[in-house]
Amino acid sequence: MDSYDDRLTAMGLLVEAYQGLVDKQLPIVQAAGLSQIDFDALIRLHRSEGGRLRMCDLAAQTAMSTSGMTRIVDRLAGKGLVRREPVPGDRRSYHAVITPEGVERVTGVVPAVAEAISEWFTSRLAPGQLEATLTGLRIIRDGVRPDATAGGLGRRPDPRAAAQCGPHGAKPGPHRLPVVAHANTPALCEGVDYRQPAAVDVFHRGLAGLRGGVGAAVGHRDLHVRVGHLAPDRHDAAG
Repeated sequence: MDSYDDRLTAMGLLVEAYQGLVDKQLPIVQAAGLSQIDFDALIRLHRSEGGRLRMCDLAAQTAMSTSGMTRIVDRLAGKGLVRREPVPGDRRSYHAVITPEGVERVTGVVPAVAEAISEWFTSRLAPGQLEATLTGLRIIRDGVRPDATAGGLGRRPDPRAAAQCGPHGAKPGPHRLPVVAHANTPALCEGVDYRQPAAVDVFHRGLAGLRGGVGAAVGHRDLHVRVGHLAPDRHDAAG
């Protein structure tokens, strides 16, 4: 197999652009006394109905394990930013609920984070590029992480998800909801429909433009993967 395969390039661009954006946002979040995952959890709670999510749904949305999310909520609760409440009628499950102090903390940092996102992401793409990029990312997200909006507004509870909710959160790994197949996406790299070269070109140019801005020193043929936590956008975090 050719190491310069365009599919590897697509993945490399995505990783490089994503990690560069996280690196630009992280100092802002840290200045508010939060980690990236703290911010992610708080913003998702704040955008959810009643400022709450079942622990299993919050774990699913942030791609965290049960124990990982339990530690995060415990840490945030220790700071007075979140509290746990039993789910009515389900003695096994708990809600994570953002407190007024949590709302104040997260809304205080949002303007600076949004400005960074505008500077390094949305303003760097032409309207058509941005629309194509977001459409492609949502198609891919829905394929590889169908539970990323679990418990969001306008989404009916799924009995399979409820079955995975224990006292502290969702069961990790293979116990997550099954991947949803899209009729028009027979392979992951066809999320932007690789059968249509024009769509692929727009998507690639959008990613390349982002990478060029936030991580120009990294070659697009290199695959330096580091794990981070993507902050949600307004549409997806609330479902």
